Amino acid sequence: MGSAEDALLLAGRRGLALLWPSTTHSPVSMRKRTNSPEQQSAQDTLFSAPAAVTEMPRASPGHAPVIPVAGDPSKCPEDTEASAAKMDGNYLRCEFGSASGTLPDSPIAGAGKCCYHKGQGLFLYPVRSDIWKKLLDSRRQDGLEGTDNAKYVPDGRTSCNGQGETGAAQVQHGQPIKQIFEGAPQYCEYGNHRVLIPFPAFLSRCCWDTQKERFNVHFYPNNVPIVLVHGLHDDSRVWDSTVKYFREENRWNGEIWRFDFSDTTDEDIEVNTRRFFVFLKYTGLLWRNFNLVAHSMGGLLAREAISLSGGHLSPKLLVDHLVTLATPNFGTDLAAWCIFDPLNVFKKCYDSTQELKTNSAFLKSLNSRTSGTYNRSNTMTWGITGDGMVYRIDGTDVTSLPGADNSNVGCHTEEVDGSTPTYPCNDAAFKPQIHTSITRKKQVLNAILKMVS
Repeated sequence: MGSAEDALLLAGRRGLALLWPSTTHSPVSMRKRTNSPEQQSAQDTLFSAPAAVTEMPRASPGHAPVIPVAGDPSKCPEDTEASAAKMDGNYLRCEFGSASGTLPDSPIAGAGKCCYHKGQGLFLYPVRSDIWKKLLDSRRQDGLEGTDNAKYVPDGRTSCNGQGETGAAQVQHGQPIKQIFEGAPQYCEYGNHRVLIPFPAFLSRCCWDTQKERFNVHFYPNNVPIVLVHGLHDDSRVWDSTVKYFREENRWNGEIWRFDFSDTTDEDIEVNTRRFFVFLKYTGLLWRNFNLVAHSMGGLLAREAISLSGGHLSPKLLVDHLVTLATPNFGTDLAAWCIFDPLNVFKKCYDSTQELKTNSAFLKSLNSRTSGTYNRSNTMTWGITGDGMVYRIDGTDVTSLPGADNSNVGCHTEEVDGSTPTYPCNDAAFKPQIHTSITRKKQVLNAILKMVS
């Protein structure tokens, strides 16, 4: 198991699986979320649920979000005129009389206590003392140390160095505790040392302090995460060089997530957009600000997701920046060959391929819904010269978006490994290499880092 920041959540036709590798209508809603005083207070409290506190779920129709607050009660505090509210774990909501509120989708929140504060609404005390005690007592079955062997630092630091810290500890999952947590508790591991932590793994960074022989657990990463989306007939490995470059020399210390829908790229884009919403939900990103970087058809999926959010499919996405790389935002003539294919070269006309055609119904709808909504401060597009996959026969630019920061990179420009391609830029035999090489171009990646930092 490895770094949680590089977690890949695979939401394909086989269902949802979490892997840990060696870790509007307005299409881009660039509004920043600010914490309420209650949320900010809870953010600095050990027994709060970070995923819930930093980014609250938006309410479904008729339901207000339940506010997490600091505290560790086994019952609702009387001095605030609070009464216990009914918690429905199946539907993730609390109810008290006519008041009803949505709960954070978190194992820790599910073990919390809902209270109704007179005149204020519903509040969530995420971890009750009795359940937390059971959780700590269970550490023996995993050989875990207690919380006295860890210091919790809510500074969002994502590197381990100085003051006796020798390196990042792995954040892992322990054994599930029946009837208490739906998911397994998380713990940090460094050598023979392990400690249970009360935070979602993807919001934590553990460092081992050799001088004090304890863990320093840093939580609430202060970087807005980057979410990477691959394209048609590809998978999340297309981003390997990108992630490596971002991590080298501490160019980017925040979270990086990859959405992998390689099992279902042949299905229509709206179907995969729904899977993307599932991915965002199970990573906690559905209620957080994040940056969205997408390659090829993935850029259309990203735009569609932003456009459809705020309706019945999902809350409005809090996307700070959108970057599309070699995305056929206005279609590609290559897809037309799917219709005129007497030699059966394409074997099958996939639903998603049909949607990439110039003037397809999907693109007409997407572009009409998003017209006039992009600007240079929040949206950037890149095309690559000699791209034989995304092009128009008449030479029209299909990757740019009106109002966005639009650029092109040369086919023979330097890549992240220091090499410069020597293949012919317009050679049909090298179309796939040229098309994906944009994810390895230094010029492009540096521009992305500059925008999102």
